Amino acid sequence: MRGMIDFENAQRAGQSPDRLVNATGLSDKSVRSYPIGMILPVLGIGRLILFDAHPSRDVFHQEIWGREVFLFDDGNRLVWQIAPEPGATDNMHRNFDTARPATESFSAISNIDGRFYASRMGGDTFVIDMTTGAASYGGWART
Repeated sequence: MRGMIDFENAQRAGQSPDRLVNATGLSDKSVRSYPIGMILPVLGIGRLILFDAHPSRDVFHQEIWGREVFLFDDGNRLVWQIAPEPGATDNMHRNFDTARPATESFSAISNIDGRFYASRMGGDTFVIDMTTGAASYGGWART
């Protein structure tokens, strides 16, 4: 089920949408809500959210493209936005190259045995440090 994070309604409900928006480096004039692609609960913290921001779904949000994964605490306050290691795989041999620019958005998030992962549309999968949001390349997986 898809949902929305609606910053205007959050403010009326007593939450702090400005903190969420400003923490991502976005202005409240350019952001009202993003369509949610996936939500994963994170025990003791809140929830990991993947926003849809890629052209193949007719959704393009340049301001979050390539960094669509966010961690929100139980009070709906932003903890971090993913910071993936630079690079991408070559499509043929799937060798990760830190000099190769990423050209795909994130399309999936997962929790496998307590470790959280974010995968790009082409299969590049990153292990997420749940404390900082830093994500290092962990391998290729069919998405």
